Amino acid sequence: MASECDLKRRMIRKPPSDFPIVVVEDDWLVVLGRSDLGAGDLVFANRARTKYLVVEVKRKDDRTGPTPRRARNRAGQKVDEQLEAYMKAWAEKYPEASVYGQTNFGGELGPIIGPYPVGSSTTLGATLLTAGLLAVGAAWWFGSGGPDNDNDEE
Repeated sequence: MASECDLKRRMIRKPPSDFPIVVVEDDWLVVLGRSDLGAGDLVFANRARTKYLVVEVKRKDDRTGPTPRRARNRAGQKVDEQLEAYMKAWAEKYPEASVYGQTNFGGELGPIIGPYPVGSSTTLGATLLTAGLLAVGAAWWFGSGGPDNDNDEE
């Protein structure tokens, strides 16, 4: 099981082709002086520095069983939430640039989404769902029966 630091190093050694410049290779504070509000992991840029790619990295617990599985599900949801928040923060710091985002969850790269703003949280969620990143959540949702559905079909 690779550590978060190892996952970051791998991405730095082989950055995404459209974003070859490493801008931030260690944590950056989303709000200066407020580490309690989060720290982003990596930021890459295109050569012209007009487009940025914010990457949120999380290690994955590869153990089996219900407890590690629940932990992976929570971590997967958290990495998506953090990515959206960090994309927003970077876009506020650099409003003239296009800001994109990508997750690295246990070495599995998610799709590049953006540019920010991609719309509401619902839009980002739909983008991620389309990309298949919420498949585990969907399995739980449908496995548990989902919400009560009172719609009558005619």
